Amino acid sequence: MNLHYEVKNYLDKQGRLTIFPAKKKYQKIVLFYLASKFNTNQTYTEKEVNALLDEWHTYEDACTLRRELYNNRFIGRTIDGTKYYKENPQPVPADFDIVTSFEPFDVFNSFKYLLPKYRLIRLTRKHKDALYELEASNPYYFSITQDHPVTPEESIADLEAVPENFPIKQKFYFGLYQEEQMIAVMEYLVGYDYEHTSDLQTIWIGFFMVHGNHKNQGVGKQIIRTFIQAAKENGIHKIQLACIEGNKEGYPFWTQLGFKEIAKQNSVLSNKETRSVIVMNTSL
Repeated sequence: MNLHYEVKNYLDKQGRLTIFPAKKKYQKIVLFYLASKFNTNQTYTEKEVNALLDEWHTYEDACTLRRELYNNRFIGRTIDGTKYYKENPQPVPADFDIVTSFEPFDVFNSFKYLLPKYRLIRLTRKHKDALYELEASNPYYFSITQDHPVTPEESIADLEAVPENFPIKQKFYFGLYQEEQMIAVMEYLVGYDYEHTSDLQTIWIGFFMVHGNHKNQGVGKQIIRTFIQAAKENGIHKIQLACIEGNKEGYPFWTQLGFKEIAKQNSVLSNKETRSVIVMNTSL
């Protein structure tokens, strides 16, 4: 379910709820949207719950929203009533007789909505020059993955590569543009994970890179935090990736975003080189 599409008529340009819908179906969908703003495994005081809800609605009625979230079991509270938390597991649309289906494009569409400062363009071979320029601006990464600088043909080698028997329609490889410059590139797979569960509610980030001219400015963290939010709003419950062991740029980046190490293994990269990688996970 693409939450932004479902509730767009009730949101302002900042994504804040402007009115509580009259129809029960949309009331419940709004609650899914608001519940996605809470972090799993975090406790909140009543004041903190109200403050969070105040950030995401405009009509100053956090108490009613908090009560609706509690009554519909999106959030719970301790026996003494001093702490609130996000329920786990969360309700699902079928609990409220809402007929819906998740499509791999839902996360991508929400991501575009949440990140209006960039144009998200799915990449093809015609984007080779821009992709090569971005990758060539990151010599450190290629110094730890291969014994030579990246070439133009190598930069597009992964455009259509997927794990064996994995559906290509669930792969998203795109550039994030400002005006005519590609600021970052990202690849992710919907329904792929380290455990090979084929669970559509999981995402594997295969590649993420920011143009060298825009590194160390918070650009990458903003993009990934927004992507995590888009994933949460569409019911994704975990995101995983593999970071090359010893990557002095990548490993701190991902750990600061909340990813934790769950395994180590040798992996054959797309360039046929074998490297030791750290498998990392964040639960949403």
